[in-house]
Amino acid sequence: MLGNFNQILNPHEHSTYVSLNVDRKVRDFRSCLLDAELSDLVFKGNTFTWWNNSKTRPVSKKLDRILVNESWCAHFPSSVGIFGEPDFSDHASCVVVVEDSHEKVKRPFKFFNFLRQNPDFKHLVRDSWYSLNVTGSAMYIVSRKLKALKKPIKDFSKCNYSDLEKRTKEAHDLLLSFQSITLADPSQPNAAQELEAERKWHILSAAEESFFLQKSRVTWFAEGDGNTRYFHRMADSRFSNNAISTLFDTNGWKIETQQGILDHCVDYFACLLSEEPGPYLLEQDEMNILLSYRYSQI
Repeated sequence: MLGNFNQILNPHEHSTYVSLNVDRKVRDFRSCLLDAELSDLVFKGNTFTWWNNSKTRPVSKKLDRILVNESWCAHFPSSVGIFGEPDFSDHASCVVVVEDSHEKVKRPFKFFNFLRQNPDFKHLVRDSWYSLNVTGSAMYIVSRKLKALKKPIKDFSKCNYSDLEKRTKEAHDLLLSFQSITLADPSQPNAAQELEAERKWHILSAAEESFFLQKSRVTWFAEGDGNTRYFHRMADSRFSNNAISTLFDTNGWKIETQQGILDHCVDYFACLLSEEPGPYLLEQDEMNILLSYRYSQI
């Protein structure tokens, strides 16, 4: 659901707001969205979507929204809204991109906490740690051994938890089929295979929840409450929010391609960090006044 709702949802969606207090119209709008189970889709572009075209008292507000429900987020987790320029209208244009095109980049190594729940993980770390002989200072030895652990941990994670969502679903479907067999024929072999399938599903399910809990950066929720879907949505939301889709250079030109954004960032910091150092703001005579103590010549 998208378009002009002619009402702001929060005080800061008004360019001249002076208070965080909300009036009755805002409360009614919030209540309406809460009852309809709708929330704003992650969007790019300007926060304000309308202005009054006044020369003497210009005012901007966010009157246009793109609202989605939980079902939309489940089916289109990578979708994003884009608010553009008003052009001939006093309202900003808006569009929904169902599959946001982000170039896949090589991400740094990240340790996921669910690996600690696997009883074989400690043995892997121990064997890898003590099998490597490194000479040097204590800090150098620790650094080299930690770096050498990356590949075994990656291989272990890929072997046991690759495509975690799919494997968890398959394990649950297998458990349901074994439950049906056990109900029809409650023999010891059928009961044993059902209990084993349940054990494997619990392991994968706990790992999946821990994985998305860590990715979502939700710190106020206790792990183990079965909030995997919520953590999944929060992780997708963080990914969309952290993506940089547009930058402007010093000349005001818009950069929209991923390679262009990458090159612009590299050039900016290269220029920033390669500047010639400026003159010292504090002369030596002034330092002598501030620090009167002197070491003896002996």
